Amino acid sequence: MKRGKIVTLICVVLLGIACFCWSSFYGNLPVLLPHSVSYYKFLRAVKTFLILLPAVLCTAFLVDFSIYFGRNPGETLQRFSSEMMSKYKIVIFVSLIYVFLLSMASLVFLPHVSKTISYVERQPDLFSLYYELGLKNKEEGNDDIAYRYMYLAAQINPYDSEIQALKTKYEIESEHIVKVEKNENFLQVEKNIPKDEEIPVHTNCYDLVCKARKAFEEEKWLDAHYFARMAIRVSEPKDISVTDAEKISFEAWKKLSEVENTGDKELAALFSRKMEGYNALIRGDYLESYYIFNELQRQNRTPDPDVERYFALAKNNLEGQYFFNDEYKDLQKYESVSNLHFAIKHADKSSEVYFARGVTSLKKQGNLVRFLRDFSITYFDEKGQFVKMISAPYAKMFSVPVNLISLEQKLKFRLIEMKELVSADENSSKKQKTTFVPYILLSSVNREFNTGIAEPEYDYASVNRDVQKEKQEESNYVFVPMDFSDFDSIAEASGGSENMDLFSLLSFVNIASKYGYSTEVFNIILQEKLLYPLSLMLLLLLFANMAWNYRIGEETIFKFKWVFLMPFFVVVVYFFMQTGFYILRLIYLVVTYAGGAQNALFLAVILKLIIFIGLSVMFIARKY
Repeated sequence: MKRGKIVTLICVVLLGIACFCWSSFYGNLPVLLPHSVSYYKFLRAVKTFLILLPAVLCTAFLVDFSIYFGRNPGETLQRFSSEMMSKYKIVIFVSLIYVFLLSMASLVFLPHVSKTISYVERQPDLFSLYYELGLKNKEEGNDDIAYRYMYLAAQINPYDSEIQALKTKYEIESEHIVKVEKNENFLQVEKNIPKDEEIPVHTNCYDLVCKARKAFEEEKWLDAHYFARMAIRVSEPKDISVTDAEKISFEAWKKLSEVENTGDKELAALFSRKMEGYNALIRGDYLESYYIFNELQRQNRTPDPDVERYFALAKNNLEGQYFFNDEYKDLQKYESVSNLHFAIKHADKSSEVYFARGVTSLKKQGNLVRFLRDFSITYFDEKGQFVKMISAPYAKMFSVPVNLISLEQKLKFRLIEMKELVSADENSSKKQKTTFVPYILLSSVNREFNTGIAEPEYDYASVNRDVQKEKQEESNYVFVPMDFSDFDSIAEASGGSENMDLFSLLSFVNIASKYGYSTEVFNIILQEKLLYPLSLMLLLLLFANMAWNYRIGEETIFKFKWVFLMPFFVVVVYFFMQTGFYILRLIYLVVTYAGGAQNALFLAVILKLIIFIGLSVMFIARKY
């Protein structure tokens, strides 16, 4: 077997040299960052090497055993002789080594290298995106967010001194070093009170009254009125602090009226406009409040604490209802998923079909935000007839924990039907699981000026329906009744089942039918990947039989020109293997539809074992 090992080693080394030479001198490279060019060429060579390795090793296996059987025929004058059994054991042992190496190469290393290549190809676009977002947020005064984006840009392009300097500058100016990292902030969906860092979500009337009283003592009349109104809003029946809250609210408003009537027309006009924005905030019209305080910010050269505070408060709440239309500008070139689609079927047999022509993912403040291009939801009734369709040029999606969603919203968007949905029960002794669901905003607004709301389009079935009434009841957001982790699996599946790795396939096969995908199709690919080692074993056994038929004896003189025929043999073996795997896929298809998706894997294993036994008997039955 020494000659065989030398032949195998030479074949592998020559393949590696050929792949690296091809990758180094092949000129058609995509747009890459300067420091990634050499790395990309290396990865491309490794990928090509891993793709061709099975054909090269199988060719070496065939030549190896042709030489071995020719040099060591032994006493094989009868069928099923002990000599052939010994050779069979050697074939099986060597085959197991080859199967292990090739399985690791095809199922583990090749998918990882392919994903890394895809990421390196996307690095320039991601770098540009994060760099532009960093500059944009810096201009808007969002120092911490600007630093986060510049940090991501610096990670992608670590050798750019300008980017590293900007990252350090933003880090210092945002005081990120001394800030304490907060837990992940999720979108506040249930708007009982405006989102404010000074007001914990689970606060009570007494705490807010204390804040209002402190603000009143410091002559911050606007803050005193604000905290007092919030105290009244969150108060419960028979709460003794309500009386104090109402008193402070009245006294603070009285003081505000005195400020408005000072006689200074310019100050009075500013104060009047400020009160318009404040009143809009209190009544929940965050859009109007945002534009008023944004206008005041642009007009006032000197910073106004009230304007800055309530502008930030209005913006935080506004982002729970709308997104800004400049957020998705030029995002199409950064898309990582194309033609994403899935369906959700309900207990009453009605269904919803979701579609997005493109998906762009962004990391923002600890949450993963996705922008969905050409997004639409089509609703069908229990008979499969069209009910309505909602479509938007762009939509913005977050992941939201269900404990922030009100019962009314759970009922409206049918989240209550989810089996995995576990509601938070404070009285329960059992540890509750938090489920995250997709929350999709459908309406966008202009960041600077009130140019109206870009709302989604609605298309209704006109038969016996009050279309106008239904449209008025529509929300500018939707909750998707699915676990958010399932969305990630669907996004990966949209790239094709063959491009999914083994672990992703294993998780997706169990939920494929739940979202309108064919379980059989993904099951066939799963069988192909799971049984890949056994398929290789069958091919190697077949090659062992062929090697016996074409033994190279001692009397055969080696000719140097045979070396030049090796690439031709590799090509022949490559196409032979591809044909074999295609036939096996047809077999998986037959057993899947014959035995069902649940029994397909078992039937495929049984069938392959029968073929394995047949090839083994065929080999052992050979004689010299």
